[in-house]
Amino acid sequence: MTYSDLGGEPACSMPPLDDPLPEISVVVVVGDLRQRGGGCLRSLLDQGLARRMEILLLDRGRPGSEPVPYSDSSHVRRLPQPAEATFSSMRAAGVAAAHAPVVAFVEEHVRVRAGWAEALLAAYRDGWDAVGAAVVPGNPGSGRADAVCLMSYGFWYPPLPGGEADMLPGHNASYRTELLRALGDDLEPLLHGDLELQRLLRRQGARLCMQPAAVIEHLSETTFAQIARGMHLWYRCYGPLRARSRGWGRLRRALYVVATPIIPLYFLAGFALHLRRKRSPDLGLLLRHAPGVLRTHLWGAAGQALGLLFGEGDAAARFTDYELHEPRPL
Repeated sequence: MTYSDLGGEPACSMPPLDDPLPEISVVVVVGDLRQRGGGCLRSLLDQGLARRMEILLLDRGRPGSEPVPYSDSSHVRRLPQPAEATFSSMRAAGVAAAHAPVVAFVEEHVRVRAGWAEALLAAYRDGWDAVGAAVVPGNPGSGRADAVCLMSYGFWYPPLPGGEADMLPGHNASYRTELLRALGDDLEPLLHGDLELQRLLRRQGARLCMQPAAVIEHLSETTFAQIARGMHLWYRCYGPLRARSRGWGRLRRALYVVATPIIPLYFLAGFALHLRRKRSPDLGLLLRHAPGVLRTHLWGAAGQALGLLFGEGDAAARFTDYELHEPRPL
């Protein structure tokens, strides 16, 4: 099926060279789950921005894989990636290939709601340097997906006040292209840990904004065992990244390793307080699943400790496979 089947423009490999530059470049990394990636592409194409948006499809599918549905749209540029490419290296390749002044990252297991792109662009016209969207569960009622999504993205659930923010949703935020490119060789590792990237941009004077009018739906894992595995691998990379970025010495690293058992309690208490202040009905959901949340964050904290002690090892490659292939049923 092509986008033209839905009434869109005829598909072709590249837009004409005399077209105006797009206003937003959307980076989507895909692996072997082609239909899941197709759902993401369709939601982007349904934004209706035509050539104001280019979609950069960083494709690490196995040789001979079927095309990702809707990837033959004239608004999609497919960039084949080597088998050894990592999630962060592919995101960096997307930044390098972008034609637009704004780069938005969207996971292939995310669907953007109507008006998402226009809302982001409106925030950039207001002068912001990085903009995040509100997050809602994409597969509510599937196993433990509600609790997993809350644990991962609950800080950005609507209703949100909007305006200046200290942190934006991981893996699904947008940035001015020039700010990312100015980071040079430091960009690739920072694109693994968005929180550290955003911290660095704030230190450089960038202004981060949450845009409640932009909304994404996130397909989540359906068991705590799944999210625990992914969090362990993510923190195995993030721990040493944060230590290098902030210039931690041996003592600071050792303190975080020793604190491993209490980090889950710190997260649970802080997040519960956030939900209580917000008067969110999700506080009950969090507390009902507190044992699973604690176990998951313990695995994450253990990954961080291993990263601080021994480096990331092969965690970046393993996390990439997890990110692109972990089941997230609708």
